[in-house]
Amino acid sequence: MDSVFETFLQELKQIRGDSSEGLVMLVLICIVIVLIVGLIIYGLLDLINYVFLPIENGYGKIIEMRFEEAHYTTTQHYNHTTKMFTPHTVWHPNAWKYVIEVDGKTADHYVSAEEYIKHKIGDRLSLTFKKGRIWKNLFIGTVRI
Repeated sequence: MDSVFETFLQELKQIRGDSSEGLVMLVLICIVIVLIVGLIIYGLLDLINYVFLPIENGYGKIIEMRFEEAHYTTTQHYNHTTKMFTPHTVWHPNAWKYVIEVDGKTADHYVSAEEYIKHKIGDRLSLTFKKGRIWKNLFIGTVRI
């Protein structure tokens, strides 16, 4: 492993000494390495934040009720075979959502239309949830109504 790293450093020194393009290459390699290490660290922190959390039972309060009307969204996908972008349309049906607050943290919870009309803002719901370790976000499990 050390010999590979040393060889890599020698190659970089040789490229850097040859021209200004070598310096640009060195900077780009460093940026890519920093981005990859950053993504790995973020992924590990996200894993630590959510995995193996204790499931808590408690009550949450409905602080907002939202209705999201049915709609289409279209995104462009690149097809490597035809070398063209093709539209990809997705249908999103009507959605009813509560924004639930537990200990000052909020999370969204989607419900059916029948369940949506049973409650109003300020109602307390019995639920199971997890709280993140690092970012202190809220993950709602089940809501018992």
